[in-house]
Amino acid sequence: MGAPVLINGTRYYALGYVDLAIFAAMMPTIMIAAPLGVRFGHMLSETWLRRIYTVLLFVIAVDLIRKLAT
Repeated sequence: MGAPVLINGTRYYALGYVDLAIFAAMMPTIMIAAPLGVRFGHMLSETWLRRIYTVLLFVIAVDLIRKLAT
């Protein structure tokens, strides 16, 4: 498994760039949300999925440009 690293006097476990504590904390949410997302995705038509994805990409692009400008 990951080797313990001492950072600021605190034992810190990581496996490469993966923080094992964060991974363990996120896993239950991922295990619940992934099947729900798949079910929701299958309920929508391809057209609506493309529209949602386009809006999401646009929002991310605007946010990145805003961060670049400041």
